[in-house]
Amino acid sequence: MKPISKTFKPGSYLFRENDHSHKLFIIRPGTIKVCKKNRIHEFELAQLSKGVVLGKIALIDGKPGSASARNPLASFLFKITNNNRKK
Repeated sequence: MKPISKTFKPGSYLFRENDHSHKLFIIRPGTIKVCKKNRIHEFELAQLSKGVVLGKIALIDGKPGSASARNPLASFLFKITNNNRKK
């Protein structure tokens, strides 16, 4: 697993609630909002910044995520994908 430097455009999602993901992200400069959605609204659970790691559990077990991660402004992250995971 080799880290890849990636830029995310404002408003884009790194991953969405209930999606299966095999990616881990390390925030470089930027801020990521962790959100959860009910029937009507999406509400913010946390704001994360430089040095924080997201997606650790999903990378290991591949189960659906319990929240979404979105960047309000342009963010720069390292992305690590588990391409060797058995399906």
